[in-house]
Amino acid sequence: MLKTTLTTILLCTSLSAFSTIKEIRVEYNTIQKKVADEVYTIKTKTVKDDIERSKTIYLNSKGVVKKLFVEGGSEDSVHNKAYYYTNEGKLFFTYQRSGDVHNGSSEIRRYYNDKMELIKEIVTPLKKGEHSISSVYPAVVEDALKYFRIEF
Repeated sequence: MLKTTLTTILLCTSLSAFSTIKEIRVEYNTIQKKVADEVYTIKTKTVKDDIERSKTIYLNSKGVVKKLFVEGGSEDSVHNKAYYYTNEGKLFFTYQRSGDVHNGSSEIRRYYNDKMELIKEIVTPLKKGEHSISSVYPAVVEDALKYFRIEF
């Protein structure tokens, strides 16, 4: 009985782990600290096609992607995108900055619940000269993860 109750509590806790922005920020800070402390396995590749991009993944000890960071640009723009994942491999937060020579720059933060549904988006135009990020496309994440699985 106790085992069933504990399992139910853990399952409920797990399912609602990222239902609020405050909880998402706590997990984001945990991942960023582990990145800074070099806890994760890091793999980086640079791709050059129409633009040059660097893709870096951060894997936990079980091989689960916790963070994907993509940065790049062209002669008239710069961008970087960071994707954050739960231990179950679910996207819960994205952070993007982009900018171009026409002073079109922005910062975009997207928060997702445990079902990977967007719960909040914050778009902030940046001051002239600040670096920022373009829109996130799920295909970019899929493409990057396929790229790492094949290349490493």
